[in-house]
Amino acid sequence: MKTVTLDGSAQTYVTNSKLAARHTGTRVKSYILDTNVLIHDPQSIYKFQENNLAIPVEVLEELDAIKTEQSTERGRNARRVHRILQELLPDSRSMLEGVELPNGGTLSVIINPYLVDPNRRSPAMDRLRAVLPDLSKKDNRIIASALYVQEQYPPPTVLVTKDVNVQLKARAVGLESEDYLNDKVPEESEEASYREIALSIYELQRFCSEGKFELDSKAAKPLYLNEYVLLRSDEGKTMPARYFGDSMVQRLKIPEYVKAPGGIPIRARNLEQQFLMDALLDDSIHMLTCFGKAGTGKTLLTTACALHQTLDENSRYDGVSISRPVISLGKDIGFLPGTLDEKMKPGCNLTMTPWRCSFLPSRRKSPSSRPRRCRRRSIGRARPPWRPSAPRTGQTEATAVIRRPLL
Repeated sequence: MKTVTLDGSAQTYVTNSKLAARHTGTRVKSYILDTNVLIHDPQSIYKFQENNLAIPVEVLEELDAIKTEQSTERGRNARRVHRILQELLPDSRSMLEGVELPNGGTLSVIINPYLVDPNRRSPAMDRLRAVLPDLSKKDNRIIASALYVQEQYPPPTVLVTKDVNVQLKARAVGLESEDYLNDKVPEESEEASYREIALSIYELQRFCSEGKFELDSKAAKPLYLNEYVLLRSDEGKTMPARYFGDSMVQRLKIPEYVKAPGGIPIRARNLEQQFLMDALLDDSIHMLTCFGKAGTGKTLLTTACALHQTLDENSRYDGVSISRPVISLGKDIGFLPGTLDEKMKPGCNLTMTPWRCSFLPSRRKSPSSRPRRCRRRSIGRARPPWRPSAPRTGQTEATAVIRRPLL
């Protein structure tokens, strides 16, 4: 227990005895939680394993202001955090000394004495006042509380916040800061997006010459129909393939490129795009879904393959339709003013760049050299027809290229 005198009156601050006792034993971390972490995940208090958690008193003030929001997720989460803290910290002694959590860690509320007594000095607080002089801001006061914990107890001390600006300010004053990532799924490596099957060099050569190969039952057991795999030999030679069932894999059937008449050729640039092109050009596959990071060519390749099949002289298809779900915002979109094009334009405009790219004019060919069938269908107009698609339970089409067979 520490006692200091402020203006002639005695003020007592109780040190966090459980926090100090744990630091003297095994090496643990002290995490200071920002308000946005608790609002983002009220159960985050239980997700720091056997480490020490400290909540600055300024966080309680911000939660108190947010809890009055009756119809928002923030308000509900703030009230949920209050109920959790009320259960874990029933009195003032438990708030200041700390309590043990079910997962083995500790929880306490921090009151920074350097903010109570402006005349009290420390190297960390002097550095904070020099860099962030405005201590009336809640963010700066939370950083100050984290610096107080860093001074009082052995390292490491980490400020956990989802505010990027607070992270940067904390690092500027010598405090380690991290984002709250407990609720995020770790990103899988790109190599895990498809399976690799080991073959001998002779088996791989036979696959290349015959276009198909029968796997042994052990290798084929985990595969599902139309799954794309990469065949690899001991010498490092590889060949993509597709599983057709009955332990049989076959070579991909993709052209060197696809293009619309007078447009630019579109080629698959990596293995995943080869997989997608093979599936798009296979008439036996009636519905295809594709997802991936932005900029990986999903829309461009899908549009180009659709046009390639539609404009072929022996094509089964006579048109291309691009559809997206009509998501209700407030009132249903059907009651908003405007034409169909005006309603669909904000969502469907993303598909127009790949569409126009497929029809970039070639200088070596005149417009009159285009096939008569293309002119008759007017496929090369400014844009394809847009079709609204209302969302259905269990099935939502984010972006679809619909190919309609000839009657």
